[in-house]
Amino acid sequence: MNPPPLPGQNHPIAPKKKSGCIMAVLILAILAVVALISLIGLAALGAKSKATSSGTRASLTPERTVEIARPTAAPPSDTSMDRGADGPREIEKTVREGIPFPHFNSIPEMIEELGDYSSDNGTFEIIARKPLHIRLSRLVDPSESAQSVKDQNEQTLLYGILRAFIHTQTDEITVTAFPIEQTDSKRRSLRDMAVTLRVHRVDVLALISQVQPTKKFDDLLVVKDLGGFESYEPSEVYQRIYNDGNGVKPPGRKRFLAELAKLARSR
Repeated sequence: MNPPPLPGQNHPIAPKKKSGCIMAVLILAILAVVALISLIGLAALGAKSKATSSGTRASLTPERTVEIARPTAAPPSDTSMDRGADGPREIEKTVREGIPFPHFNSIPEMIEELGDYSSDNGTFEIIARKPLHIRLSRLVDPSESAQSVKDQNEQTLLYGILRAFIHTQTDEITVTAFPIEQTDSKRRSLRDMAVTLRVHRVDVLALISQVQPTKKFDDLLVVKDLGGFESYEPSEVYQRIYNDGNGVKPPGRKRFLAELAKLARSR
């Protein structure tokens, strides 16, 4: 039996039991709260992780690629004018897909773009705009024969006529051609050799159709393989009305020009 407590002292045993119970309850309550907070935090973290994972998977999903089928190029058509590997080879007598046909909005634009004549060096001039009248001049050497210069001048005249209708939509044109004799120090215009012809689109096309049936001036150019690249070049029919002499099939330049002159006078 324990001795009775002294005056002024508490009971040594009963208070210890009461204090220990209270502490135990508090500790359990704190642990319960901590556990609850942990569970709530884990639940929130799990939801966030799930959303992030879903978003990541979505962002890593590759987009579907749509392939566009490339058009298969048609093989070159056979023609009757294959010169073999040593010369230009005619590929087609029609406009070739992928190679834009050289059409121009005006005669001056055409002349400058083709580059055979130019206002910069005096070989091209607009004499009048309405009705359109142009002058073309080929540069010749004083040592060339008179016949050679005359032939070149006829070609210059035909060049202006044919190219105007091939490359533009003009319906009528007057072309004057005369050569320019050039030396190192000076130039001399040979105006005494000037030739002028006024022609209409429908008349020239009708005359060409007598050489070979055609419905458009585009047929005077064909795509040729020039040893590594393709370009529109004069067709066989163009050569037959532009050139003359041995080996040239009829009608030849002189006869064609004579027929053009008849048509011009009959207008």
